[in-house]
Amino acid sequence: FLVGLILLPFLLLFFSPVGVTLLFGYCLYLAAIGTMAWFETGSLAVAFLSIPSSVIQLTGYGRGFLKEMLKS
Repeated sequence: FLVGLILLPFLLLFFSPVGVTLLFGYCLYLAAIGTMAWFETGSLAVAFLSIPSSVIQLTGYGRGFLKEMLKS
């Protein structure tokens, strides 16, 4: 997740079809998270807050994974 986010601007600039596909994938994934949160809780506010919180959580997991992978 994190590597894809880091590479996304470069892919959009230099390999546009790949970048657009990756961006579409992220948008679809985040829309699915928001939709599931809305159906689970019935709250639109929670659905909107679930999107940035999932990005923060997945970015943190990715950072920790890369840190441990590069350490060893």
